Amino acid sequence: MTEPVMYFGIGFLIAALLGLLFVLHVHRRATRQFHAEVRQFEEELAVALGERSKLQRQTAAMKRDAELTWAAERVESALFRERIKDVTYEIVRLTQAIESSGSSIDLTSAYAAPVVQTGRRTPTQAVDGASGETGADTINTGALADRIRALRTVASRARDRL
Repeated sequence: MTEPVMYFGIGFLIAALLGLLFVLHVHRRATRQFHAEVRQFEEELAVALGERSKLQRQTAAMKRDAELTWAAERVESALFRERIKDVTYEIVRLTQAIESSGSSIDLTSAYAAPVVQTGRRTPTQAVDGASGETGADTINTGALADRIRALRTVASRARDRL
């Protein structure tokens, strides 16, 4: 009876060893698969990090472009404000020159107000601010540039008379 127990024990030992070999084989296979997946994830991570850094560089470039554009617009706006100040100063200076020469500002306002007749611009008489005399016909548009030209003309005539 010891023989069957001995055969049973040897069979059990062989079965246990085979089971152990099977478990080791499955473990190695799972480990290889796990390492392959880890490598794949690392590659995907590297690609994602590369795309992220590319997008960060593009974002930084866009920010720099926007800042340069804003700076250029601020400079342009400042220049425009300076031009407006210069024109305003010139208008004030000419107005003061006209008023100081003894002429009335009302005479020069004829240059500023357009004469409209049935929706069209019409010729008006040029008025010499110093003497009140009328000159050649002019087209009065009422634009700021025309008003400035008129004020300059009156101011230059006033200076010539002094």
